[in-house]
Amino acid sequence: MSDETLYTTWARITGTSNDPDDTVDDYMTDWVDAHDVDGIKAAYRDAIQQALPADVALVGNEFIGPARPKPGEFDDYPVDEHGDLDIAAIVEDIDLGEIAPRFELLDINEVAARFEYEGKNPAATARSALSRLGIERASLSADARPRALFRAGEVEDAIASRPGKGNRTPRS
Repeated sequence: MSDETLYTTWARITGTSNDPDDTVDDYMTDWVDAHDVDGIKAAYRDAIQQALPADVALVGNEFIGPARPKPGEFDDYPVDEHGDLDIAAIVEDIDLGEIAPRFELLDINEVAARFEYEGKNPAATARSALSRLGIERASLSADARPRALFRAGEVEDAIASRPGKGNRTPRS
């Protein structure tokens, strides 16, 4: 981007926090230990960036864009009463409630339950499946005996795309 200007700041459009990371922290207050909050922050920033026009960027807590946008450049985006890009309306459409569940942290027993594994040792079967599917642990629990924790979204994606899923034809 050349000839850039400051459009607005995060604090101006939300009125409640200084930057997107603060917004995530406020949202996750009650669930911080059960989620990958850093992952949520990165995904939230990415969702904001994806929602903005190509020449507009969220940099820290500021929205920067072209000082003189090309005619029609923001035609498919909401505008305010002055005809300027309405960044608040764009950000308002991004729902943390849709992002956060993908970053819930699951232990291996919860992963086995999501895979619907039963039998003698479902946790071992789940560990083997995660390894085969290339899913690595997101973190370790802070318990006295640390446990591997996995992001729910990655587990759900792995379940949906595992080999043979959807490729079976019913017998008649």
